[in-house]
Amino acid sequence: MGIFDTVTRWFKREAAEVKEGVAKVEDRLDADMTRRERDLAATPQERMDAIAQETPGDDLMAQAQAKIDAKQALADANEELADRTDAKADEGTKSASPDGLTDGPIDDTVEAEDPKT
Repeated sequence: MGIFDTVTRWFKREAAEVKEGVAKVEDRLDADMTRRERDLAATPQERMDAIAQETPGDDLMAQAQAKIDAKQALADANEELADRTDAKADEGTKSASPDGLTDGPIDDTVEAEDPKT
């Protein structure tokens, strides 16, 4: 009767696992039913509060606003940089002498001389 005992033990183990699974499902369903009953018994204000807590809208709005602010800051920085670059380019086109004898941009680069020569 060894095989019969082995099969019986296997069925008992499987039955215990099924019973444990059913208990977990019952607990989840009971908790869900309790939540739904509480939702049905809630006042309209309590419902609005619960919806506001469940909705991550504030976080999404804050993230969107942060992106907008970052893009605006980048645009402002690029505009300021362009203004500075234009101002430096305008300074380079001024004549070197007050009487206007030189035309065009001033080349103020200095080439380094080789100290060995």
